[in-house]
Amino acid sequence: MEALCVVEGSVTKRFDKEAGCHSSEHFDAGERQNADGREASAPRARERRGGEMHFPEWWYWMSMVAFAIGSVALLVSGVVFGSLVSRLLPLLTETHQQVQDLGDLASNTVGRAADTMELVEMRASQTMGQAAQAGKTLSQRALSVGTTLAGAYMVVRFIQTVRRQWSGVQAKRRSSRSRGWWRRKND
Repeated sequence: MEALCVVEGSVTKRFDKEAGCHSSEHFDAGERQNADGREASAPRARERRGGEMHFPEWWYWMSMVAFAIGSVALLVSGVVFGSLVSRLLPLLTETHQQVQDLGDLASNTVGRAADTMELVEMRASQTMGQAAQAGKTLSQRALSVGTTLAGAYMVVRFIQTVRRQWSGVQAKRRSSRSRGWWRRKND
């Protein structure tokens, strides 16, 4: 298996791991090619015969700068997060207390509404009972008044009938007295 080795940036050696380096070719600093002419993606590290990887010096500096920036950013974000939490905790506690107060208020309101509904139900049942009693009394009175009126009507009709009969009997008596005794038999 062949790998591309970089030595001093301008000389590229083909390296066979089993046999070692076979040849060296000179290229420009920006040109890296395999033996067959294709462009190679050469590792930026330097390989030595023992298989050790060594990175260029600028890589170490860049890694240290990135680590330092990342550490500072992590510390800053921790401080910002701590500040936000310290500001939000009192607000959360106050909101929690207000929600509990609102729950207690709602519970009291529901209790009062239940008591009011019981009172309304009791008053409504009393009113319905009174209305039923008043209706029963009124119907009894109406029945007694109706019975009295029917009785009075019957008495009046009876009296009228008796008067008519009495006036008819008296009219016959008057007429029989004025005609004489001989005419009574023919009538």
